Amino acid sequence: MRDAILSVLLQNFDDYELTISDNFNDERTKNVISEFRDNPHINYIRTESELNMPDHWEFATKKTRGVYVLILADRSFLRQGALRDIHDTILKSKKDIKVCFWAYGYYDEKNKVLLGEREQRGAKFFQSVDLARSFSRTLNDRFLPRPHVGCYRFDVIRKIKQDVGRLYLPFGPDYTSSFLVLAYSDIVMYIPRSLFFCQGAVLSVGTASQLNPQSYFDSLNATDPYRFVPVKAPIISSLLLNDFLKIKNLAGGNLKNINIDWVFYFGACYQELIEKKMIIPGVDQKVLPELFEEWRKALTLTDKKTQAAVRREIRRRYIRISKSYLKECFLGDFFVRVKRFLLRKPTIVFESALAAGGFKDSAESKSKF
Repeated sequence: MRDAILSVLLQNFDDYELTISDNFNDERTKNVISEFRDNPHINYIRTESELNMPDHWEFATKKTRGVYVLILADRSFLRQGALRDIHDTILKSKKDIKVCFWAYGYYDEKNKVLLGEREQRGAKFFQSVDLARSFSRTLNDRFLPRPHVGCYRFDVIRKIKQDVGRLYLPFGPDYTSSFLVLAYSDIVMYIPRSLFFCQGAVLSVGTASQLNPQSYFDSLNATDPYRFVPVKAPIISSLLLNDFLKIKNLAGGNLKNINIDWVFYFGACYQELIEKKMIIPGVDQKVLPELFEEWRKALTLTDKKTQAAVRREIRRRYIRISKSYLKECFLGDFFVRVKRFLLRKPTIVFESALAAGGFKDSAESKSKF
């Protein structure tokens, strides 16, 4: 948490407000905040009880007063210069930018290195409908303007709340909010530079829910998490596509006329079942046959042409699955290490997460406040 706060307070940009929301967790947040209690940028708020993730994000967003809103989780940090880069890039675009997002990477705490860095100049502009259509065909979330790797202008948030009631909905508030802003904005700006880094598995609500799945599901009070998808199983593809279709049904807009690639969807669900990459980890082997049966039952309700196309898709996916298993074995790891050696890409080891983000050492940073 402290790294996340410092990565904002130490930015080379002053026109911001840092709203820190304490989700009734205990005294830990208060103790950290006490270090920065006199900082005029901080707006410290606390819920009256512990809220689930969508409700907490909704609560915190209501308390903000800025033009753009972005979310920074407690186990993540901004790169030095990120806020200035976002501000200047939006101004230079001379476009009506309601939604902006950027590349992101990971900080490997064990080896103290950055992973997945991207450094490209300028900005790219996408039609929202194109990004939504791409997701509907691939279920790839890398090019979704999620609120922790992007920012939303408050007027589009206000319009969404007027029409829909809220910005963050279950299952995944990061996904439902990104689908809503795509539905309500025509152009999205993308900054191809890693301005945000995660420490550990905190980037997605899907990952977070894996840590304590039943608790997360229960907290949502969601009666039918698979209402809009055929495969009723706790796997990521079904949950994400259900969120997409829920927002499409609820908001329409740029999502209204987007068709789903059901062949890809069935193939993705099958691959997750094979690899056991489900939202509920460590699924009992006795339950797997039931989940496969649910998949088969859903497929039989489709037309013959779709069924044949799905079988072809599965055969192609077996090749990808085999490659994945190869990477996990010793031989695969050996080839990866050989490839890295041949490329001779230099690896920089950092003293801390803040140092990796381009800031001074955390001990020196503390003295500034």
